[in-house]
Amino acid sequence: MIIEIEDKLKNIVSEIVKDYTLLSVNGTPKKIDVFRGIIPFEKTGDIIPAVAVRISKGKNTLEKRELDVHVILETTNKDTEKGYEEHMKIVQEIVDGVISKGTIENIAEILPEAKWEFSEEQLYPDYVTEITFNLVSRKAYRTDVDDWINGK
Repeated sequence: MIIEIEDKLKNIVSEIVKDYTLLSVNGTPKKIDVFRGIIPFEKTGDIIPAVAVRISKGKNTLEKRELDVHVILETTNKDTEKGYEEHMKIVQEIVDGVISKGTIENIAEILPEAKWEFSEEQLYPDYVTEITFNLVSRKAYRTDVDDWINGK
């Protein structure tokens, strides 16, 4: 289920960023690549700008499965002001776009709260932000608890 949710969220994020063309590390225009898991750092020069979508933490209870999903955006631009502005615009669009979806098909609910953190470290000319979404997905076990709660 984790892979399925990551894939579907990757598709949502891909749709949000599809019209953006930013500068790559070598200064040529490039579309934003979106990955499930991690950005393949062995090819960073060829990959950036990029987004990684991954579930990094979860909690199962008798009633639900809670998941923390991280969306990491990495862009680059030697023009500091322009690079920062375009990066933060994309962050806002990802946050708004994902939250407005509300659900990931019929398998998870996207809670209406998200937090994001721009890298505190000065990584010039790179810009990195991590966005965390909270999801609640269907439980995959202990269906007998429903019967117990409902008095069956």
